[in-house]
Amino acid sequence: LAAASESIALAPDPSAYAIAAKSHLELGQPASAEQVLLAARAKKCESPELEYLRGVVAELRGDLEPAIAHYRRAREQERAHVDFLLAEAECMAAAGDPEAALRLLADHLNVYDERGAVSLLAARIADLKGDEDMAIRWYRRAAGLVPKSVSISQRLGTLLAESGECAEAVTLLRPLIDRPVRPNDLGNVRRTLALCYLAGDDPRSAYESLHDYAAGNPDDASAQLLLAQSALGVNDLVTAAEAVGQLDRRDSSDERDVLMVRAILDWKRGRLAESASTLAAWVETQPSDAQASCLLGEILAASGDGQQAVVAFERALFSDPSNSWAKSRLAELGPDQVPRGPNGEYSSRN
Repeated sequence: LAAASESIALAPDPSAYAIAAKSHLELGQPASAEQVLLAARAKKCESPELEYLRGVVAELRGDLEPAIAHYRRAREQERAHVDFLLAEAECMAAAGDPEAALRLLADHLNVYDERGAVSLLAARIADLKGDEDMAIRWYRRAAGLVPKSVSISQRLGTLLAESGECAEAVTLLRPLIDRPVRPNDLGNVRRTLALCYLAGDDPRSAYESLHDYAAGNPDDASAQLLLAQSALGVNDLVTAAEAVGQLDRRDSSDERDVLMVRAILDWKRGRLAESASTLAAWVETQPSDAQASCLLGEILAASGDGQQAVVAFERALFSDPSNSWAKSRLAELGPDQVPRGPNGEYSSRN
Protein backbone atom coordinates (compact mmCIF):
# COMPACT_ATOMS: atom_id res chain seq x y z
CA LEU A 1 0.00 0.00 0.00
CA ALA A 2 2.83 2.44 0.88
CA ALA A 3 4.67 1.66 -2.35
CA ALA A 4 1.50 2.14 -4.40
CA SER A 5 0.79 5.46 -2.67
CA GLU A 6 4.33 6.63 -3.38
CA SER A 7 4.00 5.61 -7.02
CA ILE A 8 0.71 7.51 -7.32
CA ALA A 9 2.34 10.63 -5.85
CA LEU A 10 5.23 10.47 -8.32
CA ALA A 11 3.33 9.54 -11.48
CA PRO A 12 -0.36 8.64 -11.43
CA ASP A 13 -0.79 5.25 -13.08
CA PRO A 14 -3.87 2.95 -13.31
CA SER A 15 -1.95 -0.06 -11.98
CA ALA A 16 -0.76 1.88 -8.93
CA TYR A 17 -4.31 3.01 -8.15
CA ALA A 18 -5.49 -0.60 -8.57
CA ILE A 19 -2.83 -1.91 -6.18
CA ALA A 20 -3.75 0.73 -3.60
CA ALA A 21 -7.50 0.01 -3.90
CA LYS A 22 -6.96 -3.76 -3.60
CA SER A 23 -4.74 -3.26 -0.57
CA HIS A 24 -7.47 -1.29 1.17
CA LEU A 25 -10.02 -4.00 0.30
CA GLU A 26 -7.74 -6.72 1.70
CA LEU A 27 -7.46 -4.70 4.90
CA GLY A 28 -11.25 -4.50 5.14
CA GLN A 29 -11.38 -0.79 4.22
CA PRO A 30 -13.85 -0.48 1.33
CA ALA A 31 -14.45 3.24 2.01
CA SER A 32 -10.74 3.96 1.61
CA ALA A 33 -10.66 1.83 -1.54
CA GLU A 34 -13.51 3.91 -2.93
CA GLN A 35 -11.60 7.12 -2.24
CA VAL A 36 -8.63 5.75 -4.20
CA LEU A 37 -10.91 4.86 -7.11
CA LEU A 38 -12.48 8.34 -7.07
CA ALA A 39 -9.02 9.89 -7.10
CA ALA A 40 -8.07 7.74 -10.10
CA ARG A 41 -11.14 8.93 -11.98
CA ALA A 42 -10.35 12.54 -11.13
CA LYS A 43 -6.89 12.04 -12.64
CA LYS A 44 -8.48 10.38 -15.70
CA CYS A 45 -6.69 7.14 -14.88
CA GLU A 46 -8.92 4.35 -16.17
CA SER A 47 -8.49 0.61 -16.78
CA PRO A 48 -10.65 -2.53 -16.84
CA GLU A 49 -9.24 -3.52 -13.44
CA LEU A 50 -10.23 -0.19 -11.88
CA GLU A 51 -13.73 -0.60 -13.30
CA TYR A 52 -13.86 -4.11 -11.82
CA LEU A 53 -12.76 -2.80 -8.42
CA ARG A 54 -15.54 -0.20 -8.53
CA GLY A 55 -17.88 -3.15 -8.94
CA VAL A 56 -16.35 -4.86 -5.90
CA VAL A 57 -16.87 -1.76 -3.77
CA ALA A 58 -20.46 -1.33 -4.97
CA GLU A 59 -21.21 -5.00 -4.26
CA LEU A 60 -19.77 -4.74 -0.76
CA ARG A 61 -22.02 -1.74 -0.21
CA GLY A 62 -25.03 -3.81 -1.34
CA ASP A 63 -25.59 -1.83 -4.56
CA LEU A 64 -25.88 -4.85 -6.84
CA GLU A 65 -27.19 -3.21 -10.02
CA PRO A 66 -24.36 -0.63 -10.18
CA ALA A 67 -21.91 -3.43 -9.36
CA ILE A 68 -23.22 -5.50 -12.29
CA ALA A 69 -22.81 -2.49 -14.59
CA HIS A 70 -19.20 -1.97 -13.46
CA TYR A 71 -18.37 -5.68 -13.92
CA ARG A 72 -19.95 -5.66 -17.36
CA ARG A 73 -17.93 -2.63 -18.50
CA ALA A 74 -14.75 -4.25 -17.18
CA ARG A 75 -15.53 -7.45 -19.09
CA GLU A 76 -16.31 -5.59 -22.29
CA GLN A 77 -13.06 -3.63 -22.04
CA GLU A 78 -10.92 -6.76 -21.44
CA ARG A 79 -12.58 -9.92 -22.68
CA ALA A 80 -9.65 -12.18 -21.80
CA HIS A 81 -10.12 -11.76 -18.02
CA VAL A 82 -12.40 -14.50 -16.65
CA ASP A 83 -12.72 -12.92 -13.19
CA PHE A 84 -14.73 -10.03 -14.64
CA LEU A 85 -17.25 -12.42 -16.19
CA LEU A 86 -17.50 -14.53 -13.03
CA ALA A 87 -18.08 -11.46 -10.86
CA GLU A 88 -20.82 -10.20 -13.17
CA ALA A 89 -22.63 -13.55 -13.26
CA GLU A 90 -22.30 -14.12 -9.52
CA CYS A 91 -23.67 -10.64 -8.80
CA MET A 92 -26.59 -11.21 -11.21
CA ALA A 93 -27.48 -14.39 -9.35
CA ALA A 94 -27.24 -12.59 -6.00
CA ALA A 95 -29.51 -9.86 -7.38
CA GLY A 96 -32.23 -12.48 -7.98
CA ASP A 97 -31.73 -13.33 -11.64
CA PRO A 98 -29.94 -16.70 -11.77
CA GLU A 99 -31.39 -17.49 -15.21
CA ALA A 100 -29.71 -14.44 -16.72
CA ALA A 101 -26.47 -15.34 -14.95
CA LEU A 102 -26.58 -18.84 -16.41
CA ARG A 103 -27.28 -17.50 -19.90
CA LEU A 104 -24.31 -15.15 -19.60
CA LEU A 105 -22.01 -17.98 -18.56
CA ALA A 106 -23.26 -20.30 -21.29
CA ASP A 107 -22.70 -17.60 -23.92
CA HIS A 108 -19.02 -17.27 -22.94
CA LEU A 109 -17.99 -20.89 -22.44
CA ASN A 110 -15.78 -21.06 -25.52
CA VAL A 111 -13.93 -17.88 -24.57
CA TYR A 112 -13.17 -18.43 -20.90
CA ASP A 113 -13.62 -22.01 -19.73
CA GLU A 114 -10.25 -23.64 -20.26
CA ARG A 115 -9.89 -24.28 -16.51
CA GLY A 116 -13.52 -24.99 -15.69
CA ALA A 117 -14.22 -21.82 -13.69
CA VAL A 118 -17.25 -20.84 -15.80
CA SER A 119 -18.76 -24.33 -15.66
CA LEU A 120 -18.18 -24.54 -11.92
CA LEU A 121 -19.91 -21.23 -11.21
CA ALA A 122 -22.81 -22.23 -13.48
CA ALA A 123 -23.08 -25.52 -11.60
CA ARG A 124 -23.19 -23.75 -8.24
CA ILE A 125 -25.83 -21.27 -9.42
CA ALA A 126 -28.00 -24.08 -10.82
CA ASP A 127 -27.45 -25.98 -7.57
CA LEU A 128 -28.54 -23.00 -5.46
CA LYS A 129 -31.68 -22.46 -7.53
CA GLY A 130 -32.60 -26.12 -7.02
CA ASP A 131 -32.29 -27.30 -10.63
CA GLU A 132 -30.65 -30.67 -9.93
CA ASP A 133 -30.50 -31.86 -13.55
CA MET A 134 -28.88 -28.65 -14.77
CA ALA A 135 -26.44 -28.65 -11.86
CA ILE A 136 -25.39 -32.21 -12.69
CA ARG A 137 -24.79 -31.27 -16.33
CA TRP A 138 -22.60 -28.31 -15.37
CA TYR A 139 -20.72 -30.23 -12.67
CA ARG A 140 -20.03 -33.02 -15.17
CA ARG A 141 -18.50 -30.49 -17.54
CA ALA A 142 -16.46 -28.93 -14.73
CA ALA A 143 -15.27 -32.36 -13.58
CA GLY A 144 -14.10 -33.13 -17.12
CA LEU A 145 -12.07 -29.91 -17.17
CA VAL A 146 -10.74 -30.26 -13.60
CA PRO A 147 -10.64 -34.04 -13.03
CA LYS A 148 -8.53 -33.82 -9.86
CA SER A 149 -10.89 -31.46 -8.00
CA VAL A 150 -12.12 -33.20 -4.85
CA SER A 151 -14.82 -30.59 -4.18
CA ILE A 152 -16.32 -30.92 -7.68
CA SER A 153 -16.29 -34.73 -7.46
CA GLN A 154 -17.89 -34.60 -4.00
CA ARG A 155 -20.78 -32.38 -5.01
CA LEU A 156 -21.37 -34.13 -8.32
CA GLY A 157 -21.35 -37.52 -6.61
CA THR A 158 -23.81 -36.32 -3.98
CA LEU A 159 -26.20 -34.94 -6.61
CA LEU A 160 -25.96 -38.14 -8.66
CA ALA A 161 -26.78 -40.22 -5.58
CA GLU A 162 -29.75 -37.99 -4.74
CA SER A 163 -31.07 -38.38 -8.29
CA GLY A 164 -30.77 -42.18 -8.14
CA GLU A 165 -27.64 -42.46 -10.32
CA CYS A 166 -25.87 -44.52 -7.68
CA ALA A 167 -23.57 -46.50 -9.97
CA GLU A 168 -22.07 -43.34 -11.44
CA ALA A 169 -21.87 -41.76 -7.98
CA VAL A 170 -19.90 -44.74 -6.64
CA THR A 171 -17.53 -44.64 -9.63
CA LEU A 172 -16.87 -40.97 -8.94
CA LEU A 173 -16.66 -41.05 -5.14
CA ARG A 174 -14.96 -44.36 -4.37
CA PRO A 175 -11.49 -43.20 -5.49
CA LEU A 176 -11.72 -40.29 -3.03
CA ILE A 177 -11.83 -42.56 0.02
CA ASP A 178 -9.30 -45.01 -1.44
CA ARG A 179 -6.66 -42.29 -1.29
CA PRO A 180 -4.31 -42.31 1.73
CA VAL A 181 -6.31 -39.97 3.96
CA ARG A 182 -7.44 -40.20 7.56
CA PRO A 183 -10.77 -42.05 8.14
CA ASN A 184 -12.25 -38.82 9.53
CA ASP A 185 -11.81 -37.06 6.20
CA LEU A 186 -14.57 -36.83 3.59
CA GLY A 187 -17.45 -37.69 5.89
CA ASN A 188 -20.06 -36.61 3.35
CA VAL A 189 -18.44 -38.80 0.70
CA ARG A 190 -18.52 -41.82 3.01
CA ARG A 191 -22.16 -41.25 3.94
CA THR A 192 -23.15 -40.84 0.29
CA LEU A 193 -21.27 -43.99 -0.70
CA ALA A 194 -22.96 -45.94 2.10
CA LEU A 195 -26.38 -44.79 0.89
CA CYS A 196 -25.54 -45.87 -2.65
CA TYR A 197 -24.20 -49.26 -1.55
CA LEU A 198 -27.29 -49.91 0.59
CA ALA A 199 -29.56 -48.90 -2.31
CA GLY A 200 -27.67 -51.42 -4.45
CA ASP A 201 -28.06 -54.17 -1.82
CA ASP A 202 -24.35 -54.16 -0.97
CA PRO A 203 -24.25 -53.75 2.82
CA ARG A 204 -20.69 -55.08 3.03
CA SER A 205 -19.27 -52.20 0.97
CA ALA A 206 -21.42 -49.71 2.91
CA TYR A 207 -20.10 -51.14 6.17
CA GLU A 208 -16.46 -50.98 5.05
CA SER A 209 -16.75 -47.40 3.76
CA LEU A 210 -18.23 -46.15 7.06
CA HIS A 211 -16.92 -48.27 9.92
CA ASP A 212 -13.68 -46.45 10.78
CA TYR A 213 -15.15 -43.02 10.10
CA ALA A 214 -18.23 -43.61 12.30
CA ALA A 215 -16.06 -44.95 15.12
CA GLY A 216 -14.15 -41.67 15.16
CA ASN A 217 -17.24 -39.46 14.79
CA PRO A 218 -19.86 -40.60 17.32
CA ASP A 219 -21.74 -37.30 17.00
CA ASP A 220 -22.41 -37.82 13.28
CA ALA A 221 -25.95 -39.18 13.62
CA SER A 222 -26.38 -39.85 9.89
CA ALA A 223 -23.20 -41.92 9.82
CA GLN A 224 -24.26 -43.86 12.92
CA LEU A 225 -27.64 -44.66 11.36
CA LEU A 226 -26.08 -45.82 8.10
CA LEU A 227 -23.51 -47.87 10.01
CA ALA A 228 -26.29 -49.54 12.00
CA GLN A 229 -28.19 -50.35 8.80
CA SER A 230 -25.13 -51.76 7.04
CA ALA A 231 -24.00 -53.67 10.16
CA LEU A 232 -27.40 -55.35 10.30
CA GLY A 233 -26.96 -56.27 6.65
CA VAL A 234 -23.72 -58.13 7.42
CA ASN A 235 -25.02 -59.52 10.74
CA ASP A 236 -22.58 -57.56 12.90
CA LEU A 237 -25.07 -57.11 15.71
CA VAL A 238 -22.47 -55.75 18.13
CA THR A 239 -21.59 -52.82 15.86
CA ALA A 240 -25.26 -52.25 15.05
CA ALA A 241 -26.09 -52.10 18.77
CA GLU A 242 -23.23 -49.68 19.42
CA ALA A 243 -24.41 -47.40 16.62
CA VAL A 244 -28.00 -47.50 17.90
CA GLY A 245 -26.64 -46.68 21.35
CA GLN A 246 -24.93 -43.60 19.93
CA LEU A 247 -28.22 -42.56 18.32
CA ASP A 248 -30.09 -43.04 21.61
CA ARG A 249 -27.70 -40.60 23.31
CA ARG A 250 -28.76 -37.69 21.10
CA ASP A 251 -31.84 -36.42 19.37
CA SER A 252 -32.15 -37.70 15.82
CA SER A 253 -34.23 -36.20 13.04
CA ASP A 254 -34.55 -39.68 11.50
CA GLU A 255 -36.98 -41.02 14.12
CA ARG A 256 -38.63 -43.47 11.77
CA ASP A 257 -35.38 -44.93 10.40
CA VAL A 258 -33.90 -45.27 13.88
CA LEU A 259 -37.05 -47.07 15.03
CA MET A 260 -36.86 -49.48 12.09
CA VAL A 261 -33.20 -50.24 12.80
CA ARG A 262 -33.93 -50.82 16.48
CA ALA A 263 -36.83 -53.15 15.61
CA ILE A 264 -34.68 -55.19 13.20
CA LEU A 265 -31.88 -55.38 15.79
CA ASP A 266 -34.30 -56.72 18.41
CA TRP A 267 -35.66 -59.21 15.87
CA LYS A 268 -32.19 -60.51 14.99
CA ARG A 269 -31.39 -60.82 18.69
CA GLY A 270 -34.51 -62.94 19.19
CA ARG A 271 -36.42 -60.24 21.08
CA LEU A 272 -39.52 -60.68 18.97
CA ALA A 273 -42.00 -59.30 21.50
CA GLU A 274 -40.03 -56.07 21.97
CA SER A 275 -39.57 -55.67 18.24
CA ALA A 276 -43.26 -56.25 17.48
CA SER A 277 -44.31 -53.88 20.25
CA THR A 278 -42.07 -51.08 18.92
CA LEU A 279 -43.39 -51.45 15.39
CA ALA A 280 -47.04 -51.89 16.37
CA ALA A 281 -46.97 -48.61 18.28
CA TRP A 282 -45.48 -46.86 15.27
CA VAL A 283 -47.90 -48.36 12.75
CA GLU A 284 -50.83 -47.42 14.96
CA THR A 285 -49.92 -43.75 14.57
CA GLN A 286 -48.53 -44.07 11.03
CA PRO A 287 -50.88 -46.51 9.25
CA SER A 288 -49.68 -45.43 5.80
CA ASP A 289 -46.12 -46.61 6.46
CA ALA A 290 -46.23 -49.74 4.31
CA GLN A 291 -42.61 -50.75 4.95
CA ALA A 292 -43.10 -50.63 8.71
CA SER A 293 -46.28 -52.70 8.40
CA CYS A 294 -44.42 -55.28 6.30
CA LEU A 295 -41.61 -55.48 8.83
CA LEU A 296 -44.18 -55.94 11.59
CA GLY A 297 -45.76 -58.72 9.51
CA GLU A 298 -42.41 -60.49 9.18
CA ILE A 299 -41.77 -60.34 12.93
CA LEU A 300 -45.29 -61.57 13.76
CA ALA A 301 -44.88 -64.43 11.28
CA ALA A 302 -41.50 -65.31 12.83
CA SER A 303 -43.11 -65.39 16.26
CA GLY A 304 -45.80 -67.82 15.01
CA ASP A 305 -48.73 -65.39 14.87
CA GLY A 306 -49.69 -65.95 11.24
CA GLN A 307 -53.11 -64.33 11.44
CA GLN A 308 -51.81 -61.06 12.85
CA ALA A 309 -48.99 -61.18 10.30
CA VAL A 310 -51.60 -61.29 7.55
CA VAL A 311 -53.36 -58.30 9.12
CA ALA A 312 -50.08 -56.35 9.01
CA PHE A 313 -49.39 -57.26 5.38
CA GLU A 314 -52.99 -56.41 4.43
CA ARG A 315 -52.55 -53.00 6.03
CA ALA A 316 -49.38 -52.46 4.02
CA LEU A 317 -51.14 -53.46 0.80
CA PHE A 318 -54.06 -51.16 1.59
CA SER A 319 -51.75 -48.14 1.93
CA ASP A 320 -49.55 -49.22 -1.02
CA PRO A 321 -51.44 -51.50 -3.46
CA SER A 322 -48.29 -52.10 -5.53
CA ASN A 323 -46.16 -53.24 -2.58
CA SER A 324 -44.47 -56.43 -3.80
CA TRP A 325 -43.23 -57.37 -0.30
CA ALA A 326 -46.78 -57.47 1.07
CA LYS A 327 -48.13 -59.29 -2.01
CA SER A 328 -45.54 -62.04 -1.97
CA ARG A 329 -45.80 -62.64 1.78
CA LEU A 330 -49.59 -62.79 1.69
CA ALA A 331 -49.33 -65.41 -1.07
CA GLU A 332 -46.75 -67.38 0.95
CA LEU A 333 -48.75 -67.29 4.17
CA GLY A 334 -51.67 -68.89 2.28
CA PRO A 335 -55.44 -68.84 2.72
CA ASP A 336 -55.31 -70.78 5.98
CA GLN A 337 -53.90 -67.72 7.71
CA VAL A 338 -56.41 -65.23 6.25
CA PRO A 339 -58.86 -64.06 8.93
CA ARG A 340 -62.51 -65.02 8.30
CA GLY A 341 -65.77 -63.61 9.56
CA PRO A 342 -68.23 -65.58 11.72
CA ASN A 343 -69.87 -67.09 8.61
CA GLY A 344 -66.63 -67.91 6.83
CA GLU A 345 -66.61 -64.76 4.68
CA TYR A 346 -63.33 -63.07 3.79
CA SER A 347 -62.30 -60.38 6.26
CA SER A 348 -63.53 -56.89 5.36
CA ARG A 349 -60.10 -55.60 6.37
CA ASN A 350 -58.87 -56.48 2.90
